[in-house]
Amino acid sequence: MLKILTIICILASVLVALVLMSWLKSKRGQGEKAALLYSILKGRNASFGLFQIPPVLISTAIIAVVVGVGTEWTNAAAYAFGAVICIAAMFASSGAFVNGSASSFHAASSSDIPASVKCSYRSGAIVGFIISAAGLLLLATCFLNIHDIAFIDFIAPYALGVSTTAVFLYTGGYVYSSAYARAVPDNDFTDVSGFMYGSGADLCESYVLAGAAAVMLADLAVVTSGVTSTFTADAAAKYPLIVYASGIIASIVGTMIYRGGLQKRPAGNPSVSCIIAGIITAAASIYFSNYMMQSLVYSFATISGILAGVLAGAISIFFSSDSKLMLANNATDKKLGKHANVVFNAASGMISTFVYVIIAAAAMYVSFNFASYYGIALCAVGFCSITACLSAVTGLSIFTKSSSDIISAGTYCDNEEQDETLRNDLSDILAAASVRANALAKSYSAIAGFLSAASILSAIFYMSDSGSINYLSEKSISVLLGSMGGVASVFLILGIIILAVRASGTVAVRNMGRSTEEGSTSSLRGSFIPAILAVALPAMAGLFFGFRVLFGFLAGAVFAGYILITAINNSGRHFENTAAQSLTSIIKMMVIFSAVFMFTIINIGGFIH
Repeated sequence: MLKILTIICILASVLVALVLMSWLKSKRGQGEKAALLYSILKGRNASFGLFQIPPVLISTAIIAVVVGVGTEWTNAAAYAFGAVICIAAMFASSGAFVNGSASSFHAASSSDIPASVKCSYRSGAIVGFIISAAGLLLLATCFLNIHDIAFIDFIAPYALGVSTTAVFLYTGGYVYSSAYARAVPDNDFTDVSGFMYGSGADLCESYVLAGAAAVMLADLAVVTSGVTSTFTADAAAKYPLIVYASGIIASIVGTMIYRGGLQKRPAGNPSVSCIIAGIITAAASIYFSNYMMQSLVYSFATISGILAGVLAGAISIFFSSDSKLMLANNATDKKLGKHANVVFNAASGMISTFVYVIIAAAAMYVSFNFASYYGIALCAVGFCSITACLSAVTGLSIFTKSSSDIISAGTYCDNEEQDETLRNDLSDILAAASVRANALAKSYSAIAGFLSAASILSAIFYMSDSGSINYLSEKSISVLLGSMGGVASVFLILGIIILAVRASGTVAVRNMGRSTEEGSTSSLRGSFIPAILAVALPAMAGLFFGFRVLFGFLAGAVFAGYILITAINNSGRHFENTAAQSLTSIIKMMVIFSAVFMFTIINIGGFIH
């Protein structure tokens, strides 16, 4: 029954993609200018294919040889198969790029903004459904040979093939479209093919890696399940794939309920579709967890990933560029110069990462306690299962921006006498929708990518470790979670430093030409908080969670701090006076503080264990 259900869901995903593609074609408009626009979009999409396919194929062939020489040629074949599946999925969905831009523009040029954003949303959904079908097909071949351990070993080469292809498409796609955006004249529009190829491949990579990790950790699920459990590694390997199958059905429901928004909020609330799809998937995971493995704990691990992704998306709306927070920053920073808002808005983004890491760490911790490292993989599977809805949000961001540019150009509007002011208003509305959706899409992509990477890392921990399950539980997860806290703390402290600079700068502007104590007080206040955090954060990490967490915390802070400082120092004159260099001293203070109190923490640390 499970095999049949999976096959049905794969076919349903392909069928829905075809139906939506047909619907998009009917919405792209008629007439000479519509045909001209479609021809140009199609040509630009083809140009990207000619630009990108040769290096992808050549690189895939080279890496396949390396895999074969370094391991076995059967692994090389599996790697090549995974790469081909990813390439085929992305180029099979490329028609959605062309029809998405054309249909979204046609609706917007008729002043039907809700229809325009719905076309953009469904264009992204087409990509997501094709990705889901291809990824599940790749993973579900295990259903035919799950009893063959050697065949399961092919999962890792499969995933590697998808991953390397995604890297090339992601990097190449964004470079291509970004370069195009810089070169395009004002009376033309930006090509977005590369953006969508890259984003789609990125989601495909997360989807396959999460599923692969869960399959690779299937035997660990049996070992850690307890003596009363009767399920086998066979069931543990099939469970995440059934969750993926359920996610396809859930994503169909979520996609179809999206209707766009009003003029004041043109993007509507695309996160609602993801939430609904997540609820349906969560319900399915409860049923199959109990049915296949006689326990609900595996569904709880799955649901933790869904919750983490949904919460991260909600937070991204608060910190997006059209939120009240950002608008308030922009209004305040007008006094300091036209470039100041870029820096201080970046500070708000840095602070937000601390919240994101707390959410991700909590999801990993909860899922680990339910089902060890297999639970972390299920956490990733849970959120990646609704990839079609996640891709739809990405499409909403990309194609509304494309249609905004096309309207602004004015060349392809059917009504040649259409008022320029009206065109600009429509363009601005779509641009606002794109900005709002972009924040959500990037958040979803980031949390999906992080969870899938963590799941693979968990598989590596388990498969390469020769110790016991207790060793893994007590050491590896502590260091991993500690390093996440260290990285987040670096961003938190630097964000506070930059905001302190803004506060001092505001005082300096207000007292221009005068020497007052207010400026000195503001500067001291700004340095006081980071110094306190430099002591308090490692102390809390060590005393609350133990020395292993503290060690991971420091490692994360040191390495992330180095990368961040280097990046800011090389970011041009706008970042020269952000006081980022002071972060070096803060990190060194963290380390020396921990060294002084190291034995104290070892002896008494770990209140929360």
